[in-house]
Amino acid sequence: MDINLLTIFCNVYKNKSLSITADELDVSTSAISQSITKLKVHFNDPLFIKSGKGVSPTVFSDQLYLDVAPIMDNLKSVISVEKNFNPLESTKSYKFSGAKDLNILLYSKIENIISKLAPNMSLKSVHEYVNQQQRFDDLRNRKVDFSFSLVKPGDISLDFIEIVRSPYVLVFNSSHPRLSERNEISKEDLESELIASHIESTHLTNINLRSNHLYHRVGYQFSSNIEGLSMVSNSDWIMFSPKIFIDNCNVSNIDSVPSPIVIPEGRAYLVWHKSSSVSKPFNWIKELIIDECKKIS
Repeated sequence: MDINLLTIFCNVYKNKSLSITADELDVSTSAISQSITKLKVHFNDPLFIKSGKGVSPTVFSDQLYLDVAPIMDNLKSVISVEKNFNPLESTKSYKFSGAKDLNILLYSKIENIISKLAPNMSLKSVHEYVNQQQRFDDLRNRKVDFSFSLVKPGDISLDFIEIVRSPYVLVFNSSHPRLSERNEISKEDLESELIASHIESTHLTNINLRSNHLYHRVGYQFSSNIEGLSMVSNSDWIMFSPKIFIDNCNVSNIDSVPSPIVIPEGRAYLVWHKSSSVSKPFNWIKELIIDECKKIS
């Protein structure tokens, strides 16, 4: 139900008049009438009976007003506070769940900016998710306010924006005995190398290694892309990584070349519950997160 309908209901109840309510809200009387009609259908009750030049509430309306009016008053107070939102004074707290590698790249930067611009606000990092559906369930149930996700949500109650898009590159040690100082590497070259890859069998790199008949070369698995880069920098192993991590992680002694096999671009999304977008503090933090993501993309 549109919450604006309840606002109109409360005003009509107090004014005992559709026309007076229309004047107060600066809309037509027919617009007020249409709104009340929608509520009549929803509650299966007449709500108001014509009485002289005005209207009288039904018994159901009396009870509905008693139930709804305090909630609407509280909502008005919240909205009033948020109209005057000032990051320096806000004490809002939000819960954030990320993807491990993106957390390493971004979370501390975002937290540092919030501490400077909004010292009393907080963005608390909660557990990561192995199961994507659980991530979306917690967002839908408002247990988490924001989340990074490597897949788009399929839930209509959730909204999202793409925050990262990065091509995959082949990464190897700068002193690799066979690959160093080469600008191009073929698929056939990979048959002679040991490959490190993500531990999740459904990860994008593993899917494409299988389709290119190279998964048998995988001998080391990591849970974090940054962990993999660190391992490659100290060995002769090779790995595929989104270029964004090569550009933004201070890992020495590694080189990269375009991937010799086709791997779709790596993408990540910021996901939130649609209803949260009515909040100014929420939108302020959301835009801050998006801006920081743009800086590394």
